[in-house]
Amino acid sequence: MEPIFLFKLGFEKLSWLSTRQAAVAENVANANTPGFRALEIEPFSEELRRYRLKMAVTRPLHMTGGRSGVEEDVSADTSAWAVSASGNSVSLEQEMIKQARVAEEQNLATASMRTFHRMLLMTTRG
Repeated sequence: MEPIFLFKLGFEKLSWLSTRQAAVAENVANANTPGFRALEIEPFSEELRRYRLKMAVTRPLHMTGGRSGVEEDVSADTSAWAVSASGNSVSLEQEMIKQARVAEEQNLATASMRTFHRMLLMTTRG
């Protein structure tokens, strides 16, 4: 039996989301600090690349994916959010968008882990 990495991946995603939420909170807290540069962390897709998961083709009619399956984060147009005269690069609108994405991704990650846990329990109970 091969090890199940879904729980580890789920915890990694939640840890990444926690770090991103802390960066967003720090950006919002320093929105009026002169010279403060907005913080950003590397995308989770970089974390996924460390796992190097491949699709397995077990039958000839299975589809073979040419892409990695990792969806890139579509960022909002940041050209309207410029650095202010005080040198501060925090845009509260942009930070609220990031916070909403963090909350949405956290709900998805926890729901996925909960569902996988239920499926795992059903298979072990018989």
